[in-house]
Amino acid sequence: MADPLEMNRREYDRQLNAIDKKIDELSAGFQKMQETLREIAVQSYQIQTLQAMQTEMRGDINEITNKIEHMAKWQASCPKASVNALWVALLSFATILIGTFVGHVIQNGAK
Repeated sequence: MADPLEMNRREYDRQLNAIDKKIDELSAGFQKMQETLREIAVQSYQIQTLQAMQTEMRGDINEITNKIEHMAKWQASCPKASVNALWVALLSFATILIGTFVGHVIQNGAK
């Protein structure tokens, strides 16, 4: 007949082996969880970086928009009548120069 202590020892060994196997399975699961948490931490950092960049860009866009509005107001305040008078004077001066040049060419060509 088999020794009862030996049978108990075998049963305990089987139970210990089953517990060791379960611990190994749990350990593998914990390692996967740890890797997932690392990935989440990296992604969280990347999201924070992107949000900071977006905030900075939003500030740049607001600054550009303000400058465009300022230029539009400045352009709207431009004295259009003065610009038109300047063009009239410039075109008159150009006509006089061209007339003088043509007159000079005709006088010298006739001699």
